[in-house]
Amino acid sequence: MEISEKIKNLRKDRGLSIKELSEKTGLSVGFISNLERNINSPSIANLQLICKVLDISLIDLLKEDKESVTTLKAEDRKLLFTSNKEGTKYYNLIPDNSEINGSYVI
Repeated sequence: MEISEKIKNLRKDRGLSIKELSEKTGLSVGFISNLERNINSPSIANLQLICKVLDISLIDLLKEDKESVTTLKAEDRKLLFTSNKEGTKYYNLIPDNSEINGSYVI
């Protein structure tokens, strides 16, 4: 989820309008509106102001929501490569759509 979307969701969860967030942070209504639409890029100082009003730490706002990586069950693993000399087999451990790779060698 983009920072802009997180800010918008947090603002709405707190029951604040863009105008109210603007008044509490000192940032313009247009800036906050553009920020929430991912048109503006906020400075760290602006993010700190917004975080203070929304009662969230800057770290929590910036951290990415990553899905946990799971390994595949043995029956779901795909054979990637077989070495004819040694008879070694390489299987995938991680689903294909993951951002990381993992192999199992037997």
